[in-house]
Parts: sequence; C-alpha cells; structure tokens
Amino acid sequence: MLCGGPSDTSLAAEIQRLSSVELQDSVGRLSLAESVELIRDARIVVGNETGAIHIAAFVRTPAVSITGGGHYGRFVPYPEGMSGPAAASVHMPCFHCDWQCIYPVGDHDPAPCVAGIPVESVWLQVEGLLRASGERYDLREVGAY
Repeated sequence: MLCGGPSDTSLAAEIQRLSSVELQDSVGRLSLAESVELIRDARIVVGNETGAIHIAAFVRTPAVSITGGGHYGRFVPYPEGMSGPAAASVHMPCFHCDWQCIYPVGDHDPAPCVAGIPVESVWLQVEGLLRASGERYDLREVGAY
C-alpha cells in the first residue's frame, strides 16, 4: 500500500509505474488517525525517516527506515536498547550535514546519501524483520526483486 500526503501523489504514481505488482494507493486520502490505524495493523512499514516510521515504532509494527545522513542518529537509528525501526543507510564522510548537502542535488532529487542506498539492502532488512516475526514470504514472488 502506498501512503503519504497530497504532495506525494506524483511519487506514488512513479512507484506504482515501476512496481511489478499492483499497489493500493491511499496517498492523500487518509486522516492522521486512519494512518495510525493502518500502520498499527500493517505487517511491516517501509519508508523514509518521517512520522510514519516513528508511529510504527510506537505501535510496535516492524519498520525499515530509509535513512540519509542529514540527521543520522538524531532520530534514526534509535539508541541501542530502544526498540525502533531498522535503518537502511549508506554511510558517507559528510554525514550529520543537517541536510546542507555538499554535493549538487536537483530540486526534486534525493541527496546522494539517500539515492545511494541499494534497494537490495532495504529488502534484506525487510526479510530479516519478517523472519524475526515468523512471517514466511519470498519477496521475489511479490515482485520485490
């Protein structure tokens, strides 16, 4: 399922276009309360470092946060010993830049520390969380690879 605010509509359409499976699109259609319920009932949440990831931690839904270096460690990953989302990231020497990227980035492009995160590393985190919860899925069957 795709979720997000109204400004995420074009991104959701692009994800749907690139996906090999049909995804339910709820972008811009859910209230905050409905979003919390959806996250609580989900098997897993995958997203960037936004409120949805922290809501997942609060309601104890397994989550993978695609985490860049701008505020790395300030929000995600959570401190050791604290239950929170898994963080998919690629460390760069410029981490902790407060999102003042030293590299040229287009207006609608992700920073290199986000763009450089391999899809495979996100799926490995997802598979690990599903295994830990007892879920049995072959992500190749659902079009993840």
